[in-house]
Amino acid sequence: MNILVSIKKIDEIKPLIDAGVDEFFCGVMTNEWKKSFSHAGTINATPSYYNNFKSFDELKQAVDIIHSSNKKVFLTINSYYYTKRQYSELIDQIKKSIKCGIDAIIVADLGLLLMLNQEGIKIEIHLSVLNGLFNSDALEFYKDLNVKRVVLPKQLSLNETRSIANKNNGIELERFILTSGCLNTESFCRFQHGLIEAKHPLISKFIFNSQKQDVLMDKFSKGILAKIKKYATDKTILKQRVACSINYDIKEKEEHIDKDELIRIKSNITQVLSDKHHFERRNGCCVCSLFDLNKLGIKTIKLERRGVPLIEKTRDVLFLKKMVNKLSNYKTKEDFIKASKHEYKNTYKRECNDYFCQYKQICN
Repeated sequence: MNILVSIKKIDEIKPLIDAGVDEFFCGVMTNEWKKSFSHAGTINATPSYYNNFKSFDELKQAVDIIHSSNKKVFLTINSYYYTKRQYSELIDQIKKSIKCGIDAIIVADLGLLLMLNQEGIKIEIHLSVLNGLFNSDALEFYKDLNVKRVVLPKQLSLNETRSIANKNNGIELERFILTSGCLNTESFCRFQHGLIEAKHPLISKFIFNSQKQDVLMDKFSKGILAKIKKYATDKTILKQRVACSINYDIKEKEEHIDKDELIRIKSNITQVLSDKHHFERRNGCCVCSLFDLNKLGIKTIKLERRGVPLIEKTRDVLFLKKMVNKLSNYKTKEDFIKASKHEYKNTYKRECNDYFCQYKQICN
């Protein structure tokens, strides 16, 4: 079982390889693309300029380092959709990335997938979680479009994953692990992400360079940097990173609306859940599911950590690698779950509990 992790900087690669990473994925956000299409026209699902490589020269350096350790690297070009103007630029960027030596591209947009086939561009294609493959019939459809690997939706239960895996037609299957998940189904979500970077560029730069925050604050504990940190850690500002997290009010416009229904709507249930989700549920675990996922033939587990400091990312990889290596040591799922919970507590200094579990049916 391979561990796939995101990167945004060259200096992340070696520590992560040493920790046990088998494959990497990344994005490229050039200044030219950013100026032409803005945050609303992002090239991939991580619109932040600071969470992507800035040029194809950087990508080439990353690819060379990764390949020198016999590891693989994939490029994300996985926005939900693109404009006509963007498609020609996308094909050009894909060709540049192929020259850089990437091993595959991760795609969500069906239009781009069709174009890759029509243009006869020779590159391995992985289907992004943002496409939303929820059944085995879809596997057949995408196999005909030369998709080699599919990233399954986070919302799929183990039984649903089993149903797809049992009817698999040779496509590699991949699942997220150690993920907080989202209250929304990602493949149907059209909320804008990365709003804070557009509205507060200085704050965004500070947040996304979080590895340096502690060092900087030690040197400049007073003055403007301290004010920036206080401002940047304000939940009101942080919520603007994702549109679905912005506070909202609901006002009555239609007189004929049912009163009970209006009370239910005005209670802002979703907003309350979103507050708790985004600011308390930091790292979902799901590691107990490795035993089942391994039995189902899931070849790759994916860590979604592009905006996370390297020290936290490395910690997560070390934890995952340790549990993957232990899979063959346990004959029963119960024993593996027990070992997972023990290692989780040792690593994160807190007890495993349902709130952080994506597959509650396993642990209960």
